Amino acid sequence: MKEVGFRIMVLGAALLAGLLGSMATSVQAATVATVAWQLRVKDGEGRPLADTVVELSQPGVAAGTPRKTSVAQRNKTFVPYVTVVPTGSTVVFPNEDSVRHHVYSFSPAKTFEIPLYHGDSVPVVFDKQGVVVLGCNIHDSMLAYIVVSDAPWQAVSDASGVVKFDLPPGTYQLKLWHPRQQQPLPEQAIEVGSDAAVQTISLPVSAPKPVTTMDYSY
Repeated sequence: MKEVGFRIMVLGAALLAGLLGSMATSVQAATVATVAWQLRVKDGEGRPLADTVVELSQPGVAAGTPRKTSVAQRNKTFVPYVTVVPTGSTVVFPNEDSVRHHVYSFSPAKTFEIPLYHGDSVPVVFDKQGVVVLGCNIHDSMLAYIVVSDAPWQAVSDASGVVKFDLPPGTYQLKLWHPRQQQPLPEQAIEVGSDAAVQTISLPVSAPKPVTTMDYSY
């Protein structure tokens, strides 16, 4: 009887382990079931459009997690030119130039200033959704943008006009923004299928404005 009981215990343990293994595999499959999805952004002439903010959202999906990033000042230029961050993120503005800069913004989404400085800056928390225009109070030609977003998925197009996401299949709301867009592009629904895909979208923009301001060095 002891031998029979032992065999029953072993069989029960094996069945339980198999059941738990199947459940773990199912949970893992549900967790990692994403698709490589790309968006190619082009201007009205069909050329790749860099520096386009791409936001994707779905009902019931929480906003992205706040993070820390930087916008540097290099050769009297903000780098990068366009940044997108989740709401609540912290941004620092390291000055890598030999001259001092005075970074500021008067935008409703974030009003702040960092008086003349070299090297590291104080961190700035961007806690309200919207577009923040950056400038330097000393070098008027310096300009950059930070888009503060509540979207769960967000990115900026590269020099080829491309953004890449790993997404679960489904329906998403797509929103685009560019500093030189001629008019806001309405949000649109997109479908992400079960296979990797590349989609293309056109966003008409104005020609870059020539820099005509004086540039003083301090």
